[in-house]
Amino acid sequence: MISLASEKDTLSLGAALAMQVQRGEDPQSGGLSQRHQPDRGGDQVRGEALEVGGDRIVFPDAVVRGDGAIKSIPDLIAEAKKRPGALSFGSPGVGTAGHLIGELFKSRAGVELVHVPYRGQSQVINDLLGGHLAMSFEAVATAIPVVQNGNMRGLATTCPVRSPQIPDVPTFAEVGVKDFAIEALALVAVHAKTPQPVVTRLNEAVVKIINGPNVSKRIAGMGLIAKSSTPEQARAMLTAEVARWRQVVETAKIPPMD
Repeated sequence: MISLASEKDTLSLGAALAMQVQRGEDPQSGGLSQRHQPDRGGDQVRGEALEVGGDRIVFPDAVVRGDGAIKSIPDLIAEAKKRPGALSFGSPGVGTAGHLIGELFKSRAGVELVHVPYRGQSQVINDLLGGHLAMSFEAVATAIPVVQNGNMRGLATTCPVRSPQIPDVPTFAEVGVKDFAIEALALVAVHAKTPQPVVTRLNEAVVKIINGPNVSKRIAGMGLIAKSSTPEQARAMLTAEVARWRQVVETAKIPPMD
């Protein structure tokens, strides 16, 4: 999840909320922020104004080493089922978006992969290229150059449509993995007690900015999609993300983050 005025950009919104649910934290927020609230998120904060290219911001592509034997998602699934627990995927750490997306993939594909946590994504890339990992999930900005130069092979994108930058990489739906579209969203939130007229004005201002030609052009240049929303749509997204990623956290038994 990336957000305006964000403190961290490694977790999706729902994943961050799910982790906070496990910790039992209470909300202490004010002003415009990305302080996501557990369980009672819809009551404590109002998600406002903005969704930006969800699935094209964070970890959209499953990638493997370019010269490896695995050349497709069916190849990966077949190998993982033939040798349960023998293949590994890397992430920047326990509970990060790359970790959670990997766990969701395991569930959707019905395979057993070993998670290897690192201290940063650059270490994941180095070990993937060095042949120490079977796969990872990479942001589009990271994946594009290494897929284009052949160092990595893009197996599938979590986007609901193919990325125009790497059009040869299919979507997960195309290769048979259903319900695996991942949206990494940007959310502007205000305190729940913010007066509705203020919420409305903020929403209108942010929507105008994000849909303006200069900003939308810059966003498109990064391989992202600008998509504005109403406060009601943002709240619905928030609720859905909480439920989705809480289930992933609980199923994978991921411990609370410090």
